[in-house]
Amino acid sequence: YRIRDINGEVHWVWERSIHYLDESSQIVYIDGIILDITEQRNSRDARESMERLYRGLVQNMNEAVVLLQLHYDDEGTLVDYVIRDANPAFGKILNLEPSEVINKSLMTVFPEWPTHPFIASDILQNQTFKDSYEMFFDSIQRFLFVSSFLMDQDMMTIIFTDVTRYRETQNQLMESLEEREVLIREVHHRVK
Repeated sequence: YRIRDINGEVHWVWERSIHYLDESSQIVYIDGIILDITEQRNSRDARESMERLYRGLVQNMNEAVVLLQLHYDDEGTLVDYVIRDANPAFGKILNLEPSEVINKSLMTVFPEWPTHPFIASDILQNQTFKDSYEMFFDSIQRFLFVSSFLMDQDMMTIIFTDVTRYRETQNQLMESLEEREVLIREVHHRVK
């Protein structure tokens, strides 16, 4: 509970006491301890506030964020990535409900995952592993920009950004440029 000291400052305290009673059940004396836990309480409140802020950030991002637990075999070889958490954008971008994939293997959710350029041995050799690349996911027919980083030896975060529209626009522009080149060569040939 909180108390206010003589200077008007608020302190959080923890109290533990034992009441000693006489034969008529009247309190004779109290034996106990009161500890000032203001610093611990303030630290806890600050941590909880930051956790709420970060959770709000991740929950409201347009990018899909997924937290993976890495599983190793007895020889220490990475054998699986299990989805532990995912934000709402995960469902929107990847056409999956986050609740449907929690505690499932990433390779079960995305069968094409093992073929991506992400090499498991890099994780084991480099404690600060970070990578990013673009990948086409056949199962959802989308191009995704994938950023991944190792949080510790057993946890990894992956952020997916849907770049399908950008890729389609880029392809249309490339086709238009090719058509333009053909047209320019044709015009140039006729002018000669």
